[in-house]
Amino acid sequence: MHELGEELFEAFNRLSSSRGYGMGGALPVTIESMAAYCHLFEITDLDERAQFIRVIQQLDHTYIEYQHNQSASGSKSEVVQ
Repeated sequence: MHELGEELFEAFNRLSSSRGYGMGGALPVTIESMAAYCHLFEITDLDERAQFIRVIQQLDHTYIEYQHNQSASGSKSEVVQ
């Protein structure tokens, strides 16, 4: 994996551990968490921050969609049994 990809994946994993969960499953990583991460890791350039947030939100959307699909397929098979 490319070094930048590894850094973004690591950032997503760190941020993902701070997410909340509701009755519908995983909630999105908050903008506040992403901003705090940028501050902590000194991502100060506004364009870099914007790109970072876009990528994390895309990864997050994919993760939540995957979790939702897993949950939906699991509950369907439970009903069928």
